This record gives sequence, C-alpha cells and structure tokens, in this order.
Amino acid sequence: MKKHLIIYIALMIFSVGYGYSMEKSYKRLYAQNGRLEAEGWVSGTMKMGYWKFYHENGTVSQKGAFKNNKREGYWFFFRGNSQIMKEGHYKEGKASGWWVFHDDILGQTEKCQFIKDQKQGYSFYYRNKKLFRAEKYESGEKMNEWTNLASFIADNPNPRF
Repeated sequence: MKKHLIIYIALMIFSVGYGYSMEKSYKRLYAQNGRLEAEGWVSGTMKMGYWKFYHENGTVSQKGAFKNNKREGYWFFFRGNSQIMKEGHYKEGKASGWWVFHDDILGQTEKCQFIKDQKQGYSFYYRNKKLFRAEKYESGEKMNEWTNLASFIADNPNPRF
C-alpha cells in the first residue's frame, strides 16, 4: 500500500511540474457549419499528444503532436488535394532541425535546417531528385549560395546532406 501511495504522489508531482494532468480526453473541434476542424488529445485546456487538423474539403491539413499546447516532434502539412506540402521537426513550438518543402508546381524540393523558426545552416534545392542549388544561412540571413555541386563541394569538403 505504501509503495502505491509513493508512486501515486510521485506521478502527481511530475504531472503538475511538467504541465500534465492525470485527466486526458479526446476532443473534436467543429466549425459553425458542423464541419470537423481538428481532433486530438487534451489535458485540461492544453493540447497534448497527437492531433489532426482538416481543410474545408475534409482532407487532413496537418498532423503531429503537442506538448504543453506547443507543437513538438515531427509534423506533416498537406495541401487540400492531400499532397504533402512540408514536413519537419518542432521543438517547444518552433521549427527546429531539418525540414523538407515540396513544390509540386515547380517539381522541386527544398531541404533545410532551422533553429527556433529561423533558417540556420544549409538549404538544399532538388529538381528531379538532383541537387541544383545550395544556400547557407545564419540567423535567418542568406550568407552564401552555390548553383552547382562542384562549387559547393569545393567550398564545403565534408558536407552533411
């Protein structure tokens, strides 16, 4: 009995300290016209865990997890025709790490690094799965650009794609 009480108290302290609640429920949010806009887990009034958001046509517009009401982990964003638009990591509600942007009209893909919602590091641009341009960013500002792979490798002998 003591062991269970100690575990329960420890869980309560952890829950309060990190914004979690022991009560978790699944919510669906609807527009005034009755259309499903979003669904996912809440703890009290905070979004927690996996969520999906929907376009007006009913297709998924974005999906991913929340922690303490902020996006966390890997997220996917879709166009109304269900084609993927972008995907990437969030940390404490801000874009962080590698992101991939898909432009179906131009048939190109951009892969870039973010820190706290700003481009930081390299951005690589691909067309037909071939690299055609690279850029380097510091604190959101473009510092350099390469328009061919040979010049990029000459300036960056050990690039990490």
